[in-house]
Formats: sequence, structure tokens, C-alpha cells
Amino acid sequence: MAAEPESTSQVSGALQALGSRGLAAALRPLNALGGIADDIREMTADVARMRHSTDVLPQVAETLETIRTRVDRLDEEVLQMHAAVEGLKRDVDELLGHADRIPGARRHRRRRARQLDP
Repeated sequence: MAAEPESTSQVSGALQALGSRGLAAALRPLNALGGIADDIREMTADVARMRHSTDVLPQVAETLETIRTRVDRLDEEVLQMHAAVEGLKRDVDELLGHADRIPGARRHRRRRARQLDP
């Protein structure tokens, strides 16, 4: 505890030795710290924005996974529908093959096709 008064008196003595102009000169570097504080505030705000962005990333990933799952399901449904249409085409072709053997069926189909064509 005895060192405290000496250090205080040493500081006091150093300030007196500097004089008012020397004190102002000694404090000038502290003015630059004000600009550094602004930079630190700006960097802190940038870090906060980055943190917010990274907080959103899991939600984005979840949404993308949901979309991917739905697209995969739709792809599967499209394949199934395509296969069903191909099956219907085969059935229709087979029926037309049988219908062609019925007397007058071809003429009827041709006449019907002409009526449907604009």
C-alpha cells in the first residue's frame, strides 16, 4: 500500500514536468482512440449482421430440403403417370386393332376424325 502514494506522486510529478503543452501533446494519441472506437462499433455491428445471417442459414437449409423432397416426390409421380399413359396407349392400340376387324369400324373412325378436325 505504501507504493500507491509514491506512484501517484510520481504521476503528479511527471504531469507537472510536462507542463500544459506537454500534457496536450501526450494526450494527442488518445484522440486517435476515438476513431478506433468508431471502427470497433462498426465491426461489432458487422459481426452482429453476420451472426444473424448464419442464424438464418439453418432455416434456409430446411426450406431447401423440403423443396427437394417435394420435387423428388413429383418426379416419382410424373414417372408413374408416364408409365400409366404408356399403358393406356398400348390398351387403346390393342382395342383399335380389334375394332378394325369389325365391319365398317374403320370408315366410322375416319368419318369421326374428319368431323373433329377443324
